Amino acid sequence: TAISKYYVCKRAPLVAYEAMECHGGNGYVDDSPMARLFRQAPLNAIWEGSGNVICLDILRALRKEPETAAALLAELQRASELLMGSSSAVVGKGYLKTMERIQVALSDPTDSFGRDSADQLAISFQASCLLQYSDPLVAEAFLATRWTELGLATQSLGSATSSLPESLIDHLLERLRMSPSPRL
Repeated sequence: TAISKYYVCKRAPLVAYEAMECHGGNGYVDDSPMARLFRQAPLNAIWEGSGNVICLDILRALRKEPETAAALLAELQRASELLMGSSSAVVGKGYLKTMERIQVALSDPTDSFGRDSADQLAISFQASCLLQYSDPLVAEAFLATRWTELGLATQSLGSATSSLPESLIDHLLERLRMSPSPRL
């Protein structure tokens, strides 16, 4: 729960900004719900605790119940196995490098466990869920926009998505058009 809380608090302002940018000037005016969402998105971190406080909460949970680290690693390992049969060797290598970093961080969670480790856990867990339970093309798009051969990508999400193949973007847009309710 703490990992999800950390990541949602960090991503909400970025997502609200991108959504407001899509609406253009209409998203900025106070008559629009986008303006309120944009203003209130940073409040999540105030209500739930700053990033550092939430990282300490993750650390506390790992120390209190060490079996949670083993369960989390097992979940992430299943995704690694699925990636081995994948067509994207580059993404697979990057995910495995991230897994190595996570294993080191979880093997002896010390006070140095911080934002990088929380980011790696959150994004890797998202990838694991998508690989196991979602549309394979959605999982491919998620992975392609977040991993390089060296590990987690550091470029902005906007620039990462602009490099996706057109057929994959078409598939993702078609899912949005067809689905009246959100799906994984």
